[in-house]
Amino acid sequence: MLKPGHLNADRLHIVNIYPTYIFDKGPLKGLVVTPGVKIQSGLPLTTLAAQQAYTDQGEAILHGRGDLGRAPVTGTVDVHLDYPWKISETKSLHFAIDMLNIANTKRNILINQNADLDWQVHNADFMKPGFGAAVGQSNNLLAGFVAPFSARFHVSFNF
Repeated sequence: MLKPGHLNADRLHIVNIYPTYIFDKGPLKGLVVTPGVKIQSGLPLTTLAAQQAYTDQGEAILHGRGDLGRAPVTGTVDVHLDYPWKISETKSLHFAIDMLNIANTKRNILINQNADLDWQVHNADFMKPGFGAAVGQSNNLLAGFVAPFSARFHVSFNF
């Protein structure tokens, strides 16, 4: 029997703060600096079981949604830098970099919520960190952790 509770992707709070500063003097004139902070509450954690009629694990909710509490609150710090190189009055070349999770935090955000692997085999990894497949993510160990540091560079021509 289904009981009421939080859906598997329900976050109570998400805070994004991305202020921007543009240098207007000196050798850095035009440089755009945007530091950012993202803080989000944890997802609800639910005991899931396999059902004999299906071949996938995690098909049935055993004790109601959110019975295992919530995952911890997490946050990351990001930075965006953009430097325009003016070619003419209406044309410019922009060089930019986005750096995500600059502190390279490695916090656990999910646990293995599958109580069994199929309807007859108990899951030895139940309640262990680092497994996110139970909330619709890919079936790998990294899915249960904050994404590691990454950077992307780009160049754009504006006219």
